[in-house]
Amino acid sequence: MKSLRYKLTVCLFIFHSFVLQSGAQEVNFAKDHLIVKLKTTSSLSYSASSNAIQFGIPSVDAINTKYNCTTVDIIYDGKKHTPASPSIYLLKFKNAIDVNNAINDYKQTGLFQYIEPDYIGKGEGTVVPNDAHFYHQWALYNPGGIIFTADTFYKLPSKAGADIKMEQAWSIEEGDSSVKVAILDGGCNFNDFDLSGRLIKGWNYAYNNNDPTDDYGHGTVIASIIGANGNNNIGLAGVDWHCKMLIVKVQDSTNNGFYSNWEKGIYAAVDSGAKVINLSAGGTSSSTSLQDAIDNAWSNNVTVVTGMGNLDSNLVEYPAADNHVIAVGATDYIDQRAAQYSFSSGKSGSNYGNWISVVAPGNDIDGYYYRSNVDTIFNLWEGTSMSTAFVSALTSLLVAQDPTRTPDQIKNIIQKTADDTLENPSTGWNQYYGWGRINAYRALTNDTLLSVSNVVQKNDFAIYPNPTTGIIKIIHSQLLFPTTYKIMDEIGNIVQSGVLPTSNEINISGTAAGVYFISLNNKNYFAVKKILKIQ
Repeated sequence: MKSLRYKLTVCLFIFHSFVLQSGAQEVNFAKDHLIVKLKTTSSLSYSASSNAIQFGIPSVDAINTKYNCTTVDIIYDGKKHTPASPSIYLLKFKNAIDVNNAINDYKQTGLFQYIEPDYIGKGEGTVVPNDAHFYHQWALYNPGGIIFTADTFYKLPSKAGADIKMEQAWSIEEGDSSVKVAILDGGCNFNDFDLSGRLIKGWNYAYNNNDPTDDYGHGTVIASIIGANGNNNIGLAGVDWHCKMLIVKVQDSTNNGFYSNWEKGIYAAVDSGAKVINLSAGGTSSSTSLQDAIDNAWSNNVTVVTGMGNLDSNLVEYPAADNHVIAVGATDYIDQRAAQYSFSSGKSGSNYGNWISVVAPGNDIDGYYYRSNVDTIFNLWEGTSMSTAFVSALTSLLVAQDPTRTPDQIKNIIQKTADDTLENPSTGWNQYYGWGRINAYRALTNDTLLSVSNVVQKNDFAIYPNPTTGIIKIIHSQLLFPTTYKIMDEIGNIVQSGVLPTSNEINISGTAAGVYFISLNNKNYFAVKKILKIQ
């Protein structure tokens, strides 16, 4: 699509930054204390001895001595409350213990309602990068109100939260230099200051030489979105701050390219060890050889991401409509489908259709200018190409977090953790938004229940009504009984579970308003869908 070049002269906002440790989530708990709750409201008296705390109960005292319990703290004194209830204590040990064995030992006494580890949590922080022009990047963080894409030159009335939640996502994962993303496009500006150390030169298939330098501008912007160096005080912030980007030139100086060059680029990317392929291009003709190339990538555990096209129609484009790809549409700064791009005078907008997977920001997106190495000169682009880059970058973060993930698992995670949008409120999948606008934070934190490869597609079962105020009915013609269900909140906590009644009706009126997931499970079946609970 079209682009607009502009120069920034004044920086109006200052961001204070802090960095949190990144990494995959894990269950963590103290190794030298336990939480216990009594069964009765009687007080637990105890005294110190030379070796361990003594309760005057032989079975417990023996365990205290075994593990060298030296201190008891009161977490909750039930006798001080009305009505009286059992007290809760923190048992502290002199050294690290085998927590599981200790829990089993204390359980055998029959004295306690429960004994559990003292789990460790972390603050749900954000990472605000100090890149000088991060405030232009509404797709990464959209505060609402008036946002600036080109200083005072271009102002947009925006919707708060119409972004992919990168400030939260960076607190989980910033990327890994071992992950290679292949950008099959028009090349890249290898002298760009903010892409330094991140680029790998591939082949120029458009002109059959070893110089994949950008001569149109499109490819440099894609690289900017995916991997501009983050938190380095200058320029823009990419989504992935550490991945390597393999630049393969498959488009010529007019941004056109032969399918054969796309196919060569796909095979070369797979052979080079890329885990993600960004192909922000499309044509209207179906091709068996193009599908073969994509199938080869898929079978080699390489995820292919591509755009839906930009004619505001349901015209079928390839490879978006091919199998084994993530097909991406475009949204704007108010979380609607980009049905008319800002700088296009003719008909334009994000294509739609039955092959769409998800949507991502794609209107008025900043990227570096391919003929400049100055940190205040950018291109402003629009189109599903830009949306594709955001999804490719999220894919690379998911690979960095867990390199064993397959393309199908990654696609499923991205789809099932996508956000409903202004025009697509909790209707699941539809032809305009797919499964919704991507949410990087949820994708990096909520995949444990959603990453199974056999999660059903959009037509397998339905929930009615959705949104709901309380009662939901599961509509499924072939569901076997007994089938268990779980209802989970947005961070994976189970808020309700049970066995699906033969009436297929479940009452969730006791849950707070918000977005939930329901999973259905029996020995032959597993499925997950979204629910919107309203007051």
